[in-house]
Amino acid sequence: MGSGDGRIKKLVGEGTKYVLDKEVILEGRIVSLALNQDANDMLVGSSTGKIYRTIPGDLSTTVISEGHIEGIEQVAFQKGRTDIFASIDQAGVILVWDIENLNVITRCVPGSTNKPRGRSVCIADDNTVVSGWQDGFIRCFEISKSNKATLKWEIVNAHRGAVTCIYVDENYILSGGEDALVRVWSRKVRQMVTQINPHKKEITSVFPDLEKPHIIHSCSTDKIIHTFDLKTEKKVILHQAKNGQVLGMAQRKDNELELSKRIFEIILFNFENSHLWIEYSNFILGLRCG
Repeated sequence: MGSGDGRIKKLVGEGTKYVLDKEVILEGRIVSLALNQDANDMLVGSSTGKIYRTIPGDLSTTVISEGHIEGIEQVAFQKGRTDIFASIDQAGVILVWDIENLNVITRCVPGSTNKPRGRSVCIADDNTVVSGWQDGFIRCFEISKSNKATLKWEIVNAHRGAVTCIYVDENYILSGGEDALVRVWSRKVRQMVTQINPHKKEITSVFPDLEKPHIIHSCSTDKIIHTFDLKTEKKVILHQAKNGQVLGMAQRKDNELELSKRIFEIILFNFENSHLWIEYSNFILGLRCG
């Protein structure tokens, strides 16, 4: 039998007399049990999104599948690697995955009792997960093989409202917020270096230029795509969409054309001169450049 406290109990006896023989405690509530026809194997579902294989004889248990239990906000590969990726959900859980077998390597969960909603995630080159949250915090977790990753550091109140996008490179942490601000943080001491505020609404994407890392591109639901030079501390160029909200963008490796996405449309243009090349109308759910 399974219970709401995560316990699976094996009772033995007959008639109206049964005693506890064995028990095992799993994570979350037990929400389903399925015994096979020969009664020598059992599948167990839990409220944490995990499916366990349990042997009824000794109640030995292994995880065979797991996933998110709330909507996924963002997924991200580690730069330069294709074997792991991270996903963050609305329930406040980050899962780090091994892409070859789609097993979860570890999970990252804030220590607070009331978990904030996850909003943005990226994997840094030092094998850490840097993430943005609804409570305005930036949190960094160490990737390990343990079931729960260790919180390495956090930036308290990085933004007023949610941290809606995040990017980490060798020198800086770039964050965009619900407060319409782009902030640049020193990666070493995690102090704010500068603030960019050309936008009027939530930032949906921010990253440095592939060829010139001191050039920062950002976009927002205010329809604006903005490019800023950290060296001169001046705007380079601004592009404004005619319709819809700009929900994200990506830069091609050849740097020839740039992509952004907005509600029902995808536009293709050049960051340097804001020249519009292609406009495609349809419902856009995601965008990446190879």
